[in-house]
Amino acid sequence: MAGFDSAPRPVKTWHSKSYDHVDPKRSAFDGKGKTLLITAGATGRVERIVILSRSPGPQQEAKSALNSLYPSLQVLPYQVSITDHGRINSILKDIGKIDVLVMSATATEPGFGGSNLDVSVDDMQLIFDTNVIAAFNLVQTYLSLPEPVGRRKTIINVSSLASHIVLPGQVGYGPSKAAVSQIFNHFAKELDPTKATLLSYHPGALYTAKAASYDIKDNPEASFLHGRMVWSNWDAAELVALREKVENDPNYLTIGLQQ
Repeated sequence: MAGFDSAPRPVKTWHSKSYDHVDPKRSAFDGKGKTLLITAGATGRVERIVILSRSPGPQQEAKSALNSLYPSLQVLPYQVSITDHGRINSILKDIGKIDVLVMSATATEPGFGGSNLDVSVDDMQLIFDTNVIAAFNLVQTYLSLPEPVGRRKTIINVSSLASHIVLPGQVGYGPSKAAVSQIFNHFAKELDPTKATLLSYHPGALYTAKAASYDIKDNPEASFLHGRMVWSNWDAAELVALREKVENDPNYLTIGLQQ
């Protein structure tokens, strides 16, 4: 994340390496009996993981790696395009109880980081179909499923700093990521955070899906960030210290105008 530590942020401390507050050993997340569904990724610490992606090879690699670490973990890979809404909806309903949904599937410009003039209408269509429309369908379908007994639903949108900062050649990717954060904010306004928590999360350069699960996923310490957009580089303890400000200002840490 070199060069981005000068970007405006709500905390003083910037991290580019792991630190004590987000150490997996101190996580408040309890994965016992829970099901985690990930689009285009994999992680551990739960009893059942469902992986949705187009590529069977990486799916099997993830399944093998997870089972080597957690032999009792049930890993269910589904080969499917995130834009196949009917198939996605059918899979979610067939799975049944899902505690946590991690949305990490994404599409970018073919010449990522090149010139915006080289991005075609077809490129933009694919980016928004994948990053925005498919995300909306996933969230809406998941929220319509029955609630896990005695637990809340959690949705994590793996976002990007491009939703906050204009970067070269990302005329589709950046706005699409900002759009999904706004979608999360709109859904969050209607939802009781004790029933469902939604969070957009820029992962940073050292991100793995496993790392994201440790410091945010279904963690009561992070529930006040319902509907907000945060960066992994921001100090977690300093974010927690902003809880009162976040709870009193519905627009704080969202994509929009701020006086």
